[in-house]
Amino acid sequence: MPDVLGLPLHPLVVHGAVVLLVVNALAVVAAVLLPRFRSWLAWGLPVLGVASALTGWTARLSGGDLYTTYEESGLLSDAVETHGSWGLYAAVASLVLGAASILLYAVYAPVTTQRWPWLRGRALRVVVVVLALAAAAATLVLTVLAGHSGAESVWG
Repeated sequence: MPDVLGLPLHPLVVHGAVVLLVVNALAVVAAVLLPRFRSWLAWGLPVLGVASALTGWTARLSGGDLYTTYEESGLLSDAVETHGSWGLYAAVASLVLGAASILLYAVYAPVTTQRWPWLRGRALRVVVVVLALAAAAATLVLTVLAGHSGAESVWG
């Protein structure tokens, strides 16, 4: 199992993932509800989406390594299994949120809509906005559930 100075990688990575996922989800909501925020954030939204997806998936991979270690040592508990399930769902949500962040940028950014005018279509924008809001809500809920179950598995 990978570690940093003797500490398992998972608890170190997961805190970064939580921060980025929450910030990304809130940025998506702000970009949808406040058009001036969308233009202010600009390319930061897809960059944040990619970063949060990468850290979310890295947290999942490092959690899988830690899970295997617990399993091999006989320390696997129901709480750890529950956390693993919520962690998988949160990791998948992080990928969807990352993609939604990129799509949201693509349908509103002048640089993309000038190059590909079909991105300005109202129906496409509605679909992307709904997807982005659903991904943001799901990511927030699943991040809280994964984090809470992780804390329960460690602290009881």
